[in-house]
Amino acid sequence: KQAMQWYRSGSDYNTAALNFEHKGLQVCPPKPVGCETYPEAKAQGIVSQWSKGLRTQYPTAVEAWENLAARHQEGTWGVPWHKWAQTWNSASGDISAAAWQLTFRFLDTDDDDFISEKEFAAGFELTSSICPNGHFRT
Repeated sequence: KQAMQWYRSGSDYNTAALNFEHKGLQVCPPKPVGCETYPEAKAQGIVSQWSKGLRTQYPTAVEAWENLAARHQEGTWGVPWHKWAQTWNSASGDISAAAWQLTFRFLDTDDDDFISEKEFAAGFELTSSICPNGHFRT
């Protein structure tokens, strides 16, 4: 039982009783509406194709960063979530929301909502770690 007081004009205080009860926790649905399980292997494949294309245009990750991502960088953190689509689209030509969103999550390995130059470089180098026949290293 909780008691509350409030003041109204004049000098009188009024008291009200607030009764409440807890009926337990509701179990969350296994998958919230509008959400899907993150397809990491698919994201890795998309980043791999992106990397392969970048490596034909830029000899190093540093040069790719300077030409594609540096202009979208905020401070020293890197490219934020809300600017990654621009960076991704200028590099890949794939403007689908699914592609840039999947790749952002895949590349943002420290989960700080920024793609740092180091994370970008790791994505750039990804093609060198792809196994034959489209299989991925574990």
